[in-house]
Amino acid sequence: KSGMMSVCTVYPDYNEAFKRSMGKMMEAHKKMEGGEKMELCGFCTSAMGLMSGGEVTHENVETSVGHISLMTSADAEIVKKIHAHGQRTIDEYAKMIEMEKEKEAAKSTEG
Repeated sequence: KSGMMSVCTVYPDYNEAFKRSMGKMMEAHKKMEGGEKMELCGFCTSAMGLMSGGEVTHENVETSVGHISLMTSADAEIVKKIHAHGQRTIDEYAKMIEMEKEKEAAKSTEG
């Protein structure tokens, strides 16, 4: 069995809001498992697609400063898809950080 582990840490001032957000996402997940249709972001669309086939085990562990998410499978082809999902998440996050840096640099040159 192999797959992906995602660790999310949250600044203490945002922890309660993060927990509320995670709770709402889990509620939405349960509704979708029950057949309800809803619009999803790219990350959730990919993750839900991986989990829908029954070949992926998904576990969330809440911590005092965020959460740990595990997505695993015994099927090597599914593991490749999990890894692709994880890499895309890393790549998109890097783009977001770069955009924030550019935004901050533009602010500092304005004044």
